[in-house]
Amino acid sequence: NWTTPDLVRLPGARAELEPQLTRMRDAGMNMVRVTGNMFYESEDFYRLCDALGLLVWQDFPFANFDYPTDETFIASIKREAGQFLRRTQIAPSLAVLCGGTETMQQAAMLGLPPAAQSSAIFDEILPRLACELRPDVVYIPNSPSGGALPFQPGSGVSHYYGVSAYKRPLEDARLANVRFAAECLCFANVPDYVAVELLKDRGEILHRDFAPRVDYDAGAEWFFEGVRNHYLRLLYGVDPDSLRHDDPQRFLDMSRAVSAEVMEHVFAEWRRRGSPTRGGLVWFLRDLAPGAGWGVLDFKGLPKAAYYGLKRAFRPVQTLLIDEGLNGLDAHLINETPAPVEAKLTLQCLRDGAAVAMSAESAVMLAPRSTQTLHATDLWGAFFDTTYAYRFGPPAHDVTIATLTGADGADLAQAFHFPLGRGAQRRDCGLYAEAKRVNGAWVLDLRCTALAQSVCIADAAFEPEDNWFHLAPGKTRRIALTPRDKSSAALPDGHVRALNATARAPYRAMQCKR
Repeated sequence: NWTTPDLVRLPGARAELEPQLTRMRDAGMNMVRVTGNMFYESEDFYRLCDALGLLVWQDFPFANFDYPTDETFIASIKREAGQFLRRTQIAPSLAVLCGGTETMQQAAMLGLPPAAQSSAIFDEILPRLACELRPDVVYIPNSPSGGALPFQPGSGVSHYYGVSAYKRPLEDARLANVRFAAECLCFANVPDYVAVELLKDRGEILHRDFAPRVDYDAGAEWFFEGVRNHYLRLLYGVDPDSLRHDDPQRFLDMSRAVSAEVMEHVFAEWRRRGSPTRGGLVWFLRDLAPGAGWGVLDFKGLPKAAYYGLKRAFRPVQTLLIDEGLNGLDAHLINETPAPVEAKLTLQCLRDGAAVAMSAESAVMLAPRSTQTLHATDLWGAFFDTTYAYRFGPPAHDVTIATLTGADGADLAQAFHFPLGRGAQRRDCGLYAEAKRVNGAWVLDLRCTALAQSVCIADAAFEPEDNWFHLAPGKTRRIALTPRDKSSAALPDGHVRALNATARAPYRAMQCKR
């Protein structure tokens, strides 16, 4: 869901819009929604979406309940909507027109009958204009809408906050049978360590816990920091309040990691073979103010851990690990590209994050625009309690890693499953990092001797292509580094740390003479 780069100035120039939209494209995102409680965007916005391949879901600017139907107001609606539709008639990116946001939902939640949920504005006036001026574009009366109650996720378009605001278990991502979520996955996403601790122009962030800047819904008794802390406790088995008091830096790191972990999990459920879900738009892209806002980009447009989690979740060639309980572990393979992919799937179960308890591999062919499922048991060729569902004796492993490797030997995607939970215990992971220059560009080579969870690369001068990822042992992973300031002569100089590692791995590049 789109947020303007500046809520006061409302800039519409290409130079200010392009970095934000390019970050969307680079993360594999393919739709942006301009919501009914925001503003119409400039023509440069739609031209950029055309060029970057981003579909636009456009709400008309109506939000909540209710609106008058006198002649003067209706005439104003027709004039405004007509002006917008005419100036965007040549925008192929415009894919969905929506009457507004949460108008029908508000009426339904107030207990009003179905007749009170409808309006001539959304059911007659706007669709007639849309049909006349943009007959190529889908029209939807409201978001959410479509079910027996407009906000039920199993029908039509929903705003899905089961996993998120309503603190449902992670399994709810499947149980809800979401068809399409025009909004979802709202958390108080903590800005990245580099933005808060290392960059010198971030003086506007005054509070390490960001409490004065945490988002909440008007009228609700809960804050979205509490929502995030609920899942922190669920995933890592720690008390957030005690952790914040005793080790605030670790609390912030876990808070960053948990947003990414939950978002990856939910989209894995939605992208698996057999899922009824056809898409989800995260609420929202960029923070409007400093602090732990809803954005996956911070106030300055820098990526948070959640952004990197979504970037991994949206890979066009992907492997997923889905826990099916007593039915074992399934590996889902996805190829959304127009070309076939010849690859190898390796499945490995590790004990203490290092010792191999079970391993298997299989050659796979991923047809264009396809998904397929492989059962872990079929790969093992015999019974192995991969999900630790039967619990005969002590657990044999604490993590399963699926690696999809291309014909050239490069890793295309990885997925991780933690049958015993992620936990918060630290150990010596043997983290090692080395910055080097390869083909004129800086890269960071990473290794570990035991699985490193939620690895963070912190460098004030360089931005990594991936961050807050799990690092498997036994193989070097290379991460591209991009200068934050392209005019700077700074060299890579930072450290790598992991949630479960006892020590950091510092690195410092040396200037080459050649």
